[in-house]
Amino acid sequence: MKIASCAATFCMVALFSIGGTAMADNAQDGTREWGPVKEGCRLSVTAKKTSFGYDQPIALRITLENGSDRTVVIVQSGILLDYEFDVRLPNDKPAPLTLEGKRQKDRPQFETVSERVKPNGTVVKEVPMLNRLYDMTLLGEYKVTVSRRVIEEGGKNSFVVKSNTLKVRVTEREIDEKSKTDAK
Repeated sequence: MKIASCAATFCMVALFSIGGTAMADNAQDGTREWGPVKEGCRLSVTAKKTSFGYDQPIALRITLENGSDRTVVIVQSGILLDYEFDVRLPNDKPAPLTLEGKRQKDRPQFETVSERVKPNGTVVKEVPMLNRLYDMTLLGEYKVTVSRRVIEEGGKNSFVVKSNTLKVRVTEREIDEKSKTDAK
């Protein structure tokens, strides 16, 4: 009984740490940037703001849009298993995973869920703390690109969809976006 209870607790903690609740982002006004269209699907990565203090969580929203005329399937197991992140340090080298990122990437898969995305449907995934998964402790501008595998319904064909490149700045302290605009 204790093992089942521990496993259930672990699953809840893992789900909490890899997902999040809905957040507003800077793409609600129709200016969302997208990666290239692949087989009718496209992927977008956005953030609520573009500048973060080094000790603030860097929250992202990943949106997959199926613009094709057929249903596609995505497999969901965990954020680092579902998506391939290319996080570039200010010196343009790949950012390493943190210890938590390594733990999540190497953890056993307890549950895999397939989700059908109908034509003109979208799926949104929240990443509440990218900087908990990747080392983003250097000050400067980071570039983030995301990709994921999408499967045609029936499993006959799969393909990888790539997002736009999002730039986020890590500073010593949070810079108020309004103050930056007022200073110009």
